[in-house]
Amino acid sequence: MTADEALEFVESLLAQQNLRLSDLERIVFKGAWNGDSYQEIYQTCKNRTSLEHLERNVAAKLRKKLSQVLGEPVKKNTLQGLIDRAWKAMHPNDLNSITSANPSENRSELEIDREDWYRFVPDVPLFVGRNSDLNQLARQIRLRGCRLLTLYGIGGVGKTALAAKLGETVWDQFQVCIWRSIVHQRPTMDALIADLQEVLSDRPAKRLRDQLRDRRCLIVLDGFEALLQGGVHDGAYLDGYEEYGQLFSEIGHTMHQSCFILTSREEPKEIAALKEQMPAAVQSFPVRGLGDRSVRTVFNHKGSFSGSDGDWWTLMRLYDGNPYALNEVAAFIRDFYGGDIAQYLEESQEEVLLDHARSQIETQFARLSPLERQVVNYLAEHEPATFSEIQTANRSRQLRAALNSLRRRSLLEIDEANYGLTRLLRRYLLDGSEVS
Repeated sequence: MTADEALEFVESLLAQQNLRLSDLERIVFKGAWNGDSYQEIYQTCKNRTSLEHLERNVAAKLRKKLSQVLGEPVKKNTLQGLIDRAWKAMHPNDLNSITSANPSENRSELEIDREDWYRFVPDVPLFVGRNSDLNQLARQIRLRGCRLLTLYGIGGVGKTALAAKLGETVWDQFQVCIWRSIVHQRPTMDALIADLQEVLSDRPAKRLRDQLRDRRCLIVLDGFEALLQGGVHDGAYLDGYEEYGQLFSEIGHTMHQSCFILTSREEPKEIAALKEQMPAAVQSFPVRGLGDRSVRTVFNHKGSFSGSDGDWWTLMRLYDGNPYALNEVAAFIRDFYGGDIAQYLEESQEEVLLDHARSQIETQFARLSPLERQVVNYLAEHEPATFSEIQTANRSRQLRAALNSLRRRSLLEIDEANYGLTRLLRRYLLDGSEVS
Protein backbone atom coordinates (compact mmCIF):
# COMPACT_ATOMS: atom_id res chain seq x y z
CA MET A 1 0.00 0.00 0.00
CA THR A 2 1.19 3.49 -0.82
CA ALA A 3 1.64 6.25 1.73
CA ASP A 4 -1.50 7.97 0.42
CA GLU A 5 -3.55 4.79 0.79
CA ALA A 6 -2.19 4.20 4.30
CA LEU A 7 -3.01 7.80 5.21
CA GLU A 8 -6.58 7.37 3.95
CA PHE A 9 -6.97 4.24 6.10
CA VAL A 10 -5.58 5.97 9.19
CA GLU A 11 -7.83 8.99 8.74
CA SER A 12 -10.85 6.69 8.57
CA LEU A 13 -9.83 5.24 11.95
CA LEU A 14 -9.33 8.71 13.41
CA ALA A 15 -12.75 9.81 12.19
CA GLN A 16 -14.34 7.06 14.28
CA GLN A 17 -13.10 8.95 17.35
CA ASN A 18 -13.77 12.44 15.98
CA LEU A 19 -10.07 13.08 15.45
CA ARG A 20 -8.35 14.56 12.41
CA LEU A 21 -4.83 15.31 11.21
CA SER A 22 -3.38 18.71 10.42
CA ASP A 23 -1.63 19.30 7.09
CA LEU A 24 1.78 19.07 8.76
CA GLU A 25 0.82 15.84 10.51
CA ARG A 26 -0.13 14.37 7.13
CA ILE A 27 3.25 15.35 5.73
CA VAL A 28 5.06 13.73 8.67
CA PHE A 29 2.94 10.59 8.36
CA LYS A 30 3.70 10.09 4.67
CA GLY A 31 7.37 10.77 5.20
CA ALA A 32 7.56 8.30 8.09
CA TRP A 33 5.69 5.71 6.03
CA ASN A 34 8.27 6.06 3.25
CA GLY A 35 11.14 5.76 5.72
CA ASP A 36 12.33 9.36 5.41
CA SER A 37 14.31 11.03 8.19
CA TYR A 38 12.92 14.12 9.91
CA GLN A 39 15.52 16.19 8.04
CA GLU A 40 14.22 14.82 4.74
CA ILE A 41 10.61 15.42 5.77
CA TYR A 42 11.51 18.97 6.81
CA GLN A 43 12.84 19.73 3.32
CA THR A 44 9.31 19.27 1.92
CA CYS A 45 7.76 21.88 4.23
CA LYS A 46 10.59 24.11 5.47
CA ASN A 47 8.76 27.25 4.39
CA ARG A 48 5.96 26.40 6.86
CA THR A 49 7.74 25.28 10.04
CA SER A 50 11.05 24.70 11.77
CA LEU A 51 12.78 21.33 12.07
CA GLU A 52 12.57 21.52 15.86
CA HIS A 53 8.83 22.22 15.82
CA LEU A 54 8.25 19.47 13.27
CA GLU A 55 10.07 16.83 15.31
CA ARG A 56 9.11 17.85 18.86
CA ASN A 57 5.55 19.04 18.40
CA VAL A 58 4.00 17.91 15.11
CA ALA A 59 5.44 14.39 15.23
CA ALA A 60 4.61 14.05 18.95
CA LYS A 61 0.97 14.99 18.38
CA LEU A 62 0.77 12.60 15.44
CA ARG A 63 2.17 9.73 17.54
CA LYS A 64 -0.34 10.47 20.30
CA LYS A 65 -3.31 10.35 17.91
CA LEU A 66 -2.09 7.18 16.21
CA SER A 67 -1.44 5.49 19.55
CA GLN A 68 -4.98 6.30 20.62
CA VAL A 69 -6.67 4.71 17.61
CA LEU A 70 -4.29 1.75 17.32
CA GLY A 71 -4.26 0.96 21.03
CA GLU A 72 -0.46 0.73 21.14
CA PRO A 73 2.38 3.22 21.54
CA VAL A 74 3.46 4.22 18.02
CA LYS A 75 7.05 4.95 17.05
CA LYS A 76 8.43 5.94 13.68
CA ASN A 77 10.00 2.53 13.12
CA THR A 78 6.88 0.58 14.18
CA LEU A 79 4.35 2.59 12.18
CA GLN A 80 3.94 0.21 9.24
CA GLY A 81 3.73 -2.92 11.36
CA LEU A 82 1.01 -1.53 13.64
CA ILE A 83 -1.09 -0.24 10.75
CA ASP A 84 -0.59 -3.53 8.92
CA ARG A 85 -2.08 -5.42 11.86
CA ALA A 86 -4.95 -2.94 12.17
CA TRP A 87 -5.71 -3.41 8.47
CA LYS A 88 -5.70 -7.19 8.83
CA ALA A 89 -8.07 -6.97 11.79
CA MET A 90 -10.56 -4.98 9.72
CA HIS A 91 -10.10 -6.93 6.46
CA PRO A 92 -9.81 -10.59 7.54
CA ASN A 93 -10.66 -11.98 4.11
CA ASP A 94 -8.06 -9.89 2.29
CA LEU A 95 -5.12 -12.17 1.49
CA ASN A 96 -2.76 -9.22 1.10
CA SER A 97 -1.56 -7.11 3.99
CA ILE A 98 -0.85 -3.41 3.64
CA THR A 99 2.87 -3.76 3.40
CA SER A 100 3.28 -6.96 1.45
CA ALA A 101 1.46 -9.53 -0.61
CA ASN A 102 1.58 -13.21 0.17
CA PRO A 103 -0.07 -15.03 -2.72
CA SER A 104 1.23 -18.37 -1.47
CA GLU A 105 -1.05 -18.24 1.56
CA ASN A 106 -3.48 -21.14 1.43
CA ARG A 107 -6.96 -19.74 0.96
CA SER A 108 -8.44 -22.72 2.81
CA GLU A 109 -6.76 -21.47 5.99
CA LEU A 110 -9.05 -18.45 5.88
CA GLU A 111 -12.13 -20.63 6.28
CA ILE A 112 -13.72 -20.14 9.66
CA ASP A 113 -13.40 -23.07 12.07
CA ARG A 114 -16.61 -22.98 14.11
CA GLU A 115 -16.71 -26.64 15.09
CA ASP A 116 -15.44 -26.00 18.61
CA TRP A 117 -17.79 -23.03 19.02
CA TYR A 118 -20.89 -25.04 18.13
CA ARG A 119 -19.92 -27.78 20.59
CA PHE A 120 -19.93 -25.49 23.62
CA VAL A 121 -21.85 -22.26 22.98
CA PRO A 122 -25.26 -22.21 24.74
CA ASP A 123 -28.48 -21.76 22.80
CA VAL A 124 -30.05 -18.29 22.91
CA PRO A 125 -33.77 -18.82 22.21
CA LEU A 126 -34.74 -15.16 22.70
CA PHE A 127 -32.55 -12.11 22.17
CA VAL A 128 -34.26 -8.74 22.56
CA GLY A 129 -33.39 -5.18 23.48
CA ARG A 130 -29.66 -5.49 22.83
CA ASN A 131 -29.21 -4.48 19.20
CA SER A 132 -27.69 -1.12 20.11
CA ASP A 133 -25.27 -2.80 22.54
CA LEU A 134 -24.47 -5.46 19.95
CA ASN A 135 -23.66 -2.91 17.25
CA GLN A 136 -21.51 -0.84 19.60
CA LEU A 137 -19.48 -3.87 20.72
CA ALA A 138 -19.09 -5.17 17.17
CA ARG A 139 -17.66 -1.79 16.15
CA GLN A 140 -15.13 -1.98 18.98
CA ILE A 141 -13.89 -5.30 17.62
CA ARG A 142 -14.13 -4.58 13.89
CA LEU A 143 -12.99 -0.96 13.76
CA ARG A 144 -10.88 -0.40 16.87
CA GLY A 145 -9.24 -3.81 17.02
CA CYS A 146 -10.34 -4.59 20.59
CA ARG A 147 -8.23 -7.49 21.87
CA LEU A 148 -9.76 -7.98 25.32
CA LEU A 149 -13.43 -7.29 26.05
CA THR A 150 -15.24 -7.87 29.35
CA LEU A 151 -19.03 -8.03 29.56
CA TYR A 152 -19.89 -7.68 33.24
CA GLY A 153 -23.13 -7.38 35.15
CA ILE A 154 -25.35 -8.86 37.81
CA GLY A 155 -26.47 -12.49 37.51
CA GLY A 156 -29.26 -13.12 35.01
CA VAL A 157 -28.86 -9.82 33.16
CA GLY A 158 -27.95 -11.52 29.85
CA LYS A 159 -24.16 -11.45 29.58
CA THR A 160 -23.89 -14.96 28.14
CA ALA A 161 -26.61 -14.32 25.55
CA LEU A 162 -24.95 -11.06 24.50
CA ALA A 163 -21.55 -12.75 24.18
CA ALA A 164 -23.02 -15.54 22.05
CA LYS A 165 -24.75 -13.11 19.70
CA LEU A 166 -21.69 -10.88 19.54
CA GLY A 167 -19.59 -13.88 18.55
CA GLU A 168 -22.00 -14.71 15.74
CA THR A 169 -21.95 -11.07 14.61
CA VAL A 170 -18.17 -10.73 14.31
CA TRP A 171 -17.01 -14.26 13.60
CA ASP A 172 -16.43 -13.49 9.94
CA GLN A 173 -13.44 -11.49 11.28
CA PHE A 174 -11.85 -14.65 12.66
CA GLN A 175 -10.50 -17.99 11.51
CA VAL A 176 -11.13 -19.90 14.74
CA CYS A 177 -14.00 -19.38 17.20
CA ILE A 178 -13.79 -20.97 20.67
CA TRP A 179 -16.25 -20.92 23.58
CA ARG A 180 -15.37 -22.09 27.09
CA SER A 181 -17.57 -22.03 30.20
CA ILE A 182 -15.43 -21.38 33.26
CA VAL A 183 -18.10 -21.80 35.95
CA HIS A 184 -17.99 -25.54 36.54
CA GLN A 185 -14.51 -26.68 35.51
CA ARG A 186 -12.47 -23.71 36.77
CA PRO A 187 -9.38 -24.48 34.68
CA THR A 188 -6.02 -23.20 35.86
CA MET A 189 -4.26 -20.88 33.45
CA ASP A 190 -1.92 -23.66 32.32
CA ALA A 191 -4.87 -25.99 31.73
CA LEU A 192 -6.73 -23.34 29.73
CA ILE A 193 -3.69 -22.54 27.59
CA ALA A 194 -3.10 -26.24 26.91
CA ASP A 195 -6.77 -26.59 25.91
CA LEU A 196 -6.61 -23.58 23.58
CA GLN A 197 -3.33 -24.71 22.04
CA GLU A 198 -4.83 -28.10 21.26
CA VAL A 199 -7.61 -26.42 19.29
CA LEU A 200 -5.46 -23.75 17.66
CA SER A 201 -2.45 -25.70 16.48
CA ASP A 202 -1.07 -29.10 15.62
CA ARG A 203 2.07 -27.89 17.43
CA PRO A 204 0.95 -27.54 21.05
CA ALA A 205 4.42 -26.45 22.16
CA LYS A 206 3.99 -23.18 20.27
CA ARG A 207 3.40 -20.21 22.57
CA LEU A 208 -0.16 -18.93 22.82
CA ARG A 209 0.87 -15.36 21.97
CA ASP A 210 2.36 -16.60 18.68
CA GLN A 211 -0.79 -18.54 17.87
CA LEU A 212 -2.90 -15.45 18.52
CA ARG A 213 -0.72 -13.57 16.02
CA ASP A 214 -0.64 -16.32 13.41
CA ARG A 215 -4.39 -16.92 13.31
CA ARG A 216 -7.32 -14.64 13.96
CA CYS A 217 -8.95 -16.23 16.99
CA LEU A 218 -12.16 -15.36 18.83
CA ILE A 219 -12.11 -16.85 22.33
CA VAL A 220 -14.97 -16.45 24.82
CA LEU A 221 -14.53 -17.32 28.51
CA ASP A 222 -17.99 -17.42 30.08
CA GLY A 223 -18.57 -17.03 33.84
CA PHE A 224 -15.13 -15.76 34.75
CA GLU A 225 -16.19 -14.69 38.26
CA ALA A 226 -15.81 -18.36 39.26
CA LEU A 227 -12.03 -17.78 39.40
CA LEU A 228 -12.29 -14.79 41.75
CA GLN A 229 -12.34 -15.04 45.53
CA GLY A 230 -15.54 -14.46 47.45
CA GLY A 231 -15.63 -12.61 50.75
CA VAL A 232 -13.02 -10.03 49.73
CA HIS A 233 -13.23 -6.63 48.06
CA ASP A 234 -9.75 -6.49 46.53
CA GLY A 235 -10.62 -8.51 43.42
CA ALA A 236 -8.20 -11.30 44.36
CA TYR A 237 -8.11 -14.57 42.45
CA LEU A 238 -8.64 -17.97 44.01
CA ASP A 239 -5.42 -19.62 45.16
CA GLY A 240 -3.66 -21.09 42.15
CA TYR A 241 -5.38 -18.80 39.63
CA GLU A 242 -3.36 -15.62 40.12
CA GLU A 243 -1.56 -16.05 36.78
CA TYR A 244 -4.73 -15.09 34.91
CA GLY A 245 -3.98 -11.46 35.74
CA GLN A 246 -0.63 -11.75 33.98
CA LEU A 247 -2.28 -13.50 31.02
CA PHE A 248 -4.76 -10.66 30.53
CA SER A 249 -2.01 -8.07 30.79
CA GLU A 250 -0.09 -9.88 28.05
CA ILE A 251 -3.19 -10.23 25.85
CA GLY A 252 -3.88 -6.51 26.19
CA HIS A 253 -0.33 -5.27 25.67
CA THR A 254 0.75 -7.68 22.91
CA MET A 255 -0.16 -6.76 19.34
CA HIS A 256 -2.10 -9.62 17.74
CA GLN A 257 -5.11 -10.27 15.51
CA SER A 258 -7.28 -12.10 18.04
CA CYS A 259 -9.96 -11.15 20.57
CA PHE A 260 -10.76 -12.52 24.03
CA ILE A 261 -14.25 -11.91 25.41
CA LEU A 262 -14.96 -12.50 29.11
CA THR A 263 -18.35 -12.59 30.78
CA SER A 264 -18.32 -12.06 34.52
CA ARG A 265 -20.47 -10.91 37.42
CA GLU A 266 -17.45 -8.89 38.48
CA GLU A 267 -15.08 -6.80 36.40
CA PRO A 268 -11.56 -8.20 37.02
CA LYS A 269 -9.39 -5.51 38.60
CA GLU A 270 -6.56 -5.96 36.06
CA ILE A 271 -8.94 -5.24 33.22
CA ALA A 272 -10.35 -2.20 35.02
CA ALA A 273 -6.78 -0.84 35.10
CA LEU A 274 -5.82 -1.94 31.57
CA LYS A 275 -8.79 -0.24 29.92
CA GLU A 276 -7.55 3.11 31.25
CA GLN A 277 -4.08 2.52 29.79
CA MET A 278 -5.21 1.07 26.44
CA PRO A 279 -8.78 2.22 25.71
CA ALA A 280 -8.86 0.86 22.16
CA ALA A 281 -7.35 -2.56 22.85
CA VAL A 282 -9.03 -3.29 26.20
CA GLN A 283 -12.70 -2.59 26.85
CA SER A 284 -15.19 -3.26 29.64
CA PHE A 285 -18.91 -3.08 28.99
CA PRO A 286 -21.49 -3.02 31.81
CA VAL A 287 -24.49 -5.13 30.75
CA ARG A 288 -27.63 -3.53 32.12
CA GLY A 289 -31.29 -4.49 32.29
CA LEU A 290 -33.86 -4.30 29.50
CA GLY A 291 -36.17 -1.36 28.85
CA ASP A 292 -39.94 -1.66 29.29
CA ARG A 293 -40.61 -2.31 25.59
CA SER A 294 -38.19 -5.22 25.59
CA VAL A 295 -39.78 -6.48 28.82
CA ARG A 296 -43.09 -6.71 26.94
CA THR A 297 -41.43 -8.83 24.28
CA VAL A 298 -40.07 -11.20 26.94
CA PHE A 299 -43.56 -11.52 28.45
CA ASN A 300 -45.28 -12.01 25.10
CA HIS A 301 -43.18 -15.12 24.55
CA LYS A 302 -44.68 -16.53 27.76
CA GLY A 303 -48.34 -15.89 26.99
CA SER A 304 -50.96 -13.13 26.99
CA PHE A 305 -50.70 -10.27 29.49
CA SER A 306 -52.61 -7.07 30.22
CA GLY A 307 -51.41 -3.89 31.86
CA SER A 308 -51.10 -0.15 31.35
CA ASP A 309 -47.92 1.56 30.21
CA GLY A 310 -47.37 2.52 33.83
CA ASP A 311 -47.75 -1.11 34.93
CA TRP A 312 -45.12 -2.26 32.45
CA TRP A 313 -42.76 0.50 33.53
CA THR A 314 -43.24 -0.36 37.21
CA LEU A 315 -42.62 -4.03 36.48
CA MET A 316 -39.42 -3.21 34.61
CA ARG A 317 -38.21 -1.01 37.48
CA LEU A 318 -39.02 -3.62 40.15
CA TYR A 319 -36.81 -6.18 38.45
CA ASP A 320 -34.14 -3.85 37.06
CA GLY A 321 -35.05 -5.17 33.59
CA ASN A 322 -33.30 -8.43 34.53
CA PRO A 323 -34.31 -11.03 31.88
CA TYR A 324 -33.75 -14.01 34.18
CA ALA A 325 -36.00 -12.59 36.90
CA LEU A 326 -38.55 -11.36 34.35
CA ASN A 327 -38.89 -14.79 32.75
CA GLU A 328 -39.69 -16.25 36.13
CA VAL A 329 -42.18 -13.58 37.13
CA ALA A 330 -43.86 -13.74 33.71
CA ALA A 331 -44.66 -17.41 34.24
CA PHE A 332 -45.88 -16.62 37.76
CA ILE A 333 -48.21 -13.81 36.62
CA ARG A 334 -49.51 -15.96 33.77
CA ASP A 335 -50.23 -18.97 36.01
CA PHE A 336 -51.51 -17.25 39.17
CA TYR A 337 -52.95 -13.92 37.97
CA GLY A 338 -54.22 -14.82 34.51
CA GLY A 339 -51.72 -12.41 32.97
CA ASP A 340 -53.09 -9.40 34.90
CA ILE A 341 -50.00 -7.32 35.69
CA ALA A 342 -51.87 -4.63 37.65
CA GLN A 343 -53.35 -7.23 40.00
CA TYR A 344 -49.96 -8.79 40.57
CA LEU A 345 -48.38 -5.42 41.36
CA GLU A 346 -51.19 -4.57 43.78
CA GLU A 347 -51.11 -7.85 45.69
CA SER A 348 -47.52 -9.03 45.49
CA GLN A 349 -45.31 -6.04 46.27
CA GLU A 350 -43.75 -7.94 49.17
CA GLU A 351 -43.12 -11.05 47.07
CA VAL A 352 -41.08 -9.46 44.34
CA LEU A 353 -38.27 -12.02 44.46
CA LEU A 354 -39.27 -15.51 43.40
CA ASP A 355 -37.14 -18.58 44.03
CA HIS A 356 -34.72 -18.48 41.11
CA ALA A 357 -34.25 -14.71 41.16
CA ARG A 358 -33.65 -14.85 44.91
CA SER A 359 -31.06 -17.56 44.37
CA GLN A 360 -29.20 -15.34 41.89
CA ILE A 361 -29.04 -12.47 44.40
CA GLU A 362 -28.08 -14.79 47.28
CA THR A 363 -25.16 -16.11 45.25
CA GLN A 364 -23.91 -12.61 44.54
CA PHE A 365 -24.49 -11.39 48.11
CA ALA A 366 -22.56 -14.36 49.48
CA ARG A 367 -19.48 -13.16 47.59
CA LEU A 368 -19.37 -9.79 49.36
CA SER A 369 -16.76 -8.94 51.96
CA PRO A 370 -17.93 -8.04 55.50
CA LEU A 371 -17.31 -4.36 54.76
CA GLU A 372 -19.28 -4.51 51.52
CA ARG A 373 -22.19 -6.07 53.42
CA GLN A 374 -22.11 -3.24 55.92
CA VAL A 375 -22.22 -0.71 53.09
CA VAL A 376 -25.12 -2.32 51.21
CA ASN A 377 -27.14 -2.77 54.42
CA TYR A 378 -26.65 0.93 55.15
CA LEU A 379 -27.66 1.93 51.61
CA ALA A 380 -30.75 -0.28 51.71
CA GLU A 381 -32.08 1.92 54.52
CA HIS A 382 -30.60 5.29 53.59
CA GLU A 383 -30.27 5.56 49.81
CA PRO A 384 -29.54 7.78 48.07
CA ALA A 385 -26.46 8.66 50.09
CA THR A 386 -23.35 10.67 49.34
CA PHE A 387 -19.86 9.37 50.02
CA SER A 388 -19.61 11.70 53.03
CA GLU A 389 -22.80 10.25 54.49
CA ILE A 390 -21.59 6.69 53.98
CA GLN A 391 -18.24 7.64 55.48
CA THR A 392 -19.93 9.11 58.54
CA ALA A 393 -21.66 5.77 59.11
CA ASN A 394 -18.57 3.70 58.38
CA ARG A 395 -15.05 4.97 59.12
CA SER A 396 -13.18 2.06 57.56
CA ARG A 397 -10.03 3.01 55.67
CA GLN A 398 -11.08 0.46 53.06
CA LEU A 399 -14.39 2.19 52.32
CA ARG A 400 -13.36 3.52 48.90
CA ALA A 401 -12.03 0.09 47.91
CA ALA A 402 -15.29 -1.52 49.03
CA LEU A 403 -17.39 0.96 47.02
CA ASN A 404 -15.23 0.41 43.96
CA SER A 405 -15.63 -3.35 44.37
CA LEU A 406 -19.42 -2.99 44.60
CA ARG A 407 -19.28 -0.96 41.39
CA ARG A 408 -17.27 -3.70 39.66
CA ARG A 409 -19.91 -6.18 40.84
CA SER A 410 -22.70 -4.03 39.27
CA LEU A 411 -24.50 -3.75 42.62
CA LEU A 412 -24.28 0.04 42.95
CA GLU A 413 -26.28 2.69 41.15
CA ILE A 414 -24.32 5.95 41.06
CA ASP A 415 -26.13 9.15 40.09
CA GLU A 416 -23.66 12.03 40.12
CA ALA A 417 -22.50 12.11 43.78
CA ASN A 418 -25.24 9.84 45.14
CA TYR A 419 -24.94 6.12 45.78
CA GLY A 420 -27.78 3.60 45.75
CA LEU A 421 -28.38 -0.11 45.23
CA THR A 422 -29.87 -2.08 42.38
CA ARG A 423 -33.53 -2.68 43.15
CA LEU A 424 -33.22 -6.45 43.25
CA LEU A 425 -30.48 -6.27 45.87
CA ARG A 426 -32.35 -3.65 47.89
CA ARG A 427 -35.51 -5.78 47.92
CA TYR A 428 -33.48 -8.81 48.95
CA LEU A 429 -32.01 -6.89 51.88
CA LEU A 430 -35.29 -5.28 52.97
CA ASP A 431 -37.00 -8.66 52.90
CA GLY A 432 -34.67 -9.65 55.73
CA SER A 433 -32.86 -12.19 53.57
CA GLU A 434 -29.34 -10.86 54.15
CA VAL A 435 -26.74 -13.02 55.76
CA SER A 436 -25.02 -11.32 58.69
